[in-house]
Amino acid sequence: MSTTLGQTLEEWAEQRGIERGIERGMERGIERGIERGQLLASRRLLCRLLENRFGPLADDLRQRINETLDLDRLEHASLQCPSLRSLDDLEL
Repeated sequence: MSTTLGQTLEEWAEQRGIERGIERGMERGIERGIERGQLLASRRLLCRLLENRFGPLADDLRQRINETLDLDRLEHASLQCPSLRSLDDLEL
C-alpha cells in the first residue's frame, strides 16, 4: 500500500509542478549564496587593501564597507586603492 500511496503522491506533485518549484527555489538559493560570498570576499579584499596602504581602519569606514551591497561599487573602490592619497578620497 505504501508503494501505491508513494506513487500517487509523486504523480500529484508532478501535476502541481512542485518539483519545478523546488528546483527553482534551490537555484535561487544557490545564486543568492554565491552573490553573498562575492560580497563578503569583495568587502574583505577592500578592507585589506586599505589597511595595507593606510593602517587600521576606523570603525565607521569598516561599517560603511560592510553595509555596501553593490558589488560594482566595491570593485571600483578596490581599484582606487593604489592611487588614493588618503581615505577621504575613497569613493564608495
